[in-house]
Amino acid sequence: MRSVESVRSLLEDLPAELIENGAFFSRPYGPIAGQVFGRDPWTVESLRRVKAIVDPANIMNPGKLCYGAGA
Repeated sequence: MRSVESVRSLLEDLPAELIENGAFFSRPYGPIAGQVFGRDPWTVESLRRVKAIVDPANIMNPGKLCYGAGA
C-alpha cells in the first residue's frame, strides 16, 4: 500500500513543482487541471467568454472545461 501512497503523492506534488519551474501544460486534464488553471485566471476567463459565445445555453458539456459546475 505504501507504493500507492507514494504515487498519489507524486501525482499531487510533481505538477506543482513543474509549474513553479516554468513548465507549460497545453492540455491539462485530470488531477493536474485544477493546479494549472488555478494559476492562470486570465485563461479561465478567456475560455468562459469563448464558451459563452459558442454555447450560450450552456448545453455542451456543462461544467467540464476548467471552471467547474455552475459556470
